[in-house]
Amino acid sequence: MFIFLAGENEELNRTASVQVDAMTNMLSAKGKQIAAFTLRRDSQGYNQLVKQFSVESLPSVIVAGKGYGAATVSGEITETELLRAFVVASAPVSCGPGGCCP
Repeated sequence: MFIFLAGENEELNRTASVQVDAMTNMLSAKGKQIAAFTLRRDSQGYNQLVKQFSVESLPSVIVAGKGYGAATVSGEITETELLRAFVVASAPVSCGPGGCCP
């Protein structure tokens, strides 16, 4: 799941949104089940997500894996960075006596 957190700069929002659309289309074409959501600054839950994922700059994209992990892309949002985040978020998390590791 891709959660796009919009910032104040509409041009950066549009650029990042195009990258998210391209990535979700590419992953869908490869048979992956993908959902993408956009949250504006005034959306309910927006501030909570920014805090929970320690978002450093906006716009930003939170990539959450199904039952696994999550990764955040901030700053330059590109297809490459989104793909990296998707791979990290999709990797199973292993928990043992020493704690949890990806």
